Amino acid sequence: MSSSNRDPVEILRTYWRHLENDEFEEAANQFSEDVVYLHPPVIEGVTEAIGRDDLLVFFRDTRGPRDIFHTVERKVVDGNKAGVLGVSSGDDIDGVHAYVCYLEVEDDKIKYYSTCNRQVIV
Repeated sequence: MSSSNRDPVEILRTYWRHLENDEFEEAANQFSEDVVYLHPPVIEGVTEAIGRDDLLVFFRDTRGPRDIFHTVERKVVDGNKAGVLGVSSGDDIDGVHAYVCYLEVEDDKIKYYSTCNRQVIV
């Protein structure tokens, strides 16, 4: 496995910044060509994308533009791996959601990404 020069959370934040600005190609470019991307079915029926091309199709054709923002509350970084706890909010989701995600980075690209979230009841 090749090492990564960038902090995995920095790469994650770059991905989110592009996604939040509906820059889908730039968002997908934060991932390796053979990425495994796992996400809960926030959009019915879609839970994973295998490969960057599949991920770009998901971003453009299924997810589409959305008003959602991510903040990092806690993080644990171990070399090229990171676990992140945070909050997502915006006009296109009901209320505030807490999320946990795990990622692995190789050659400054996200190679594995898994996340889950749930609405926070205040």
